[in-house]
Amino acid sequence: MKQLIFADRLESAGVSGGVVRLNFSVEVPGVARTSADEVQYEHSTQVVMPLAGFDLSFKVLQNLVRQVKEGNKPKEAEGAAEDANVVPAPAGKH
Repeated sequence: MKQLIFADRLESAGVSGGVVRLNFSVEVPGVARTSADEVQYEHSTQVVMPLAGFDLSFKVLQNLVRQVKEGNKPKEAEGAAEDANVVPAPAGKH
């Protein structure tokens, strides 16, 4: 089953017990602010993967950054959202 989980940013990352834990957060909706520096975020999702999987994922991300810097549209991202089931991130879980 494919799932699409939305996050506004990567909040933190760490290694523990041979796995990498990536913590993502979303912007808190409806919070009044006067500048971009005052955006409030809350933890929404944690992705846990083995070190080997993270190593491969990091290489994929490096390639993506290179493509974006060169002005190329990444091929894998085209239509990806259409093929996935959108799963809303749970709000308020920490």
